[in-house]
Amino acid sequence: MFLSPLAFLLIARGCDHAIATIPVLRKGKYILPFLLLLGGFSASTQEMIKPDVFGRYKKSYQKEALLYVNENFREGDVVYVYWNMNYAYRYYKKAYQLRYNAIEGSDVKFESVSPSDYIQHLEPDFTKFKGNRRVWVVYNKKLWNDIGEIESKPDWYNHSQPGEFLYRALRSRATEKASKVFPEVNVSLFDFSSAR
Repeated sequence: MFLSPLAFLLIARGCDHAIATIPVLRKGKYILPFLLLLGGFSASTQEMIKPDVFGRYKKSYQKEALLYVNENFREGDVVYVYWNMNYAYRYYKKAYQLRYNAIEGSDVKFESVSPSDYIQHLEPDFTKFKGNRRVWVVYNKKLWNDIGEIESKPDWYNHSQPGEFLYRALRSRATEKASKVFPEVNVSLFDFSSAR
């Protein structure tokens, strides 16, 4: 951001030099700088009109997912945040005073050797919300590894989408009442009152 003025000065200097050395450009001396800056201005304008495209591929939608739960949260609801959303939850809990205290999921992939073993290791998390009518489950579909972990390890876990094993296990035990799918985050509302 602090280097932006330098970039504009370099563009201006380059345009000035090009106009001075290429006679054809002297007639339309404002066209070259206009064309060079058009892309940046059009992208900025688009992001001002539609703020949800800001950052494009860098946008995680974690805030939107957690705020969606906050807007639809009712007294007595339970919120379970999968391990790959714990950092986002902790931050937005303080920054936006979220109304709920979530159960923060355990990261047990390194203690597990297979999907079924993984679900077995998550059982202590599941017992915390068993029997509840409304359980919100939030997980990120694109974060396989935690901060500081070696990418793509363990192998068995990284052959699937994060949260896939969790979602299938919960779907087999409870009734999914609602869901909201964001580009990188899924939110599901389960009824565990008659959990299998």
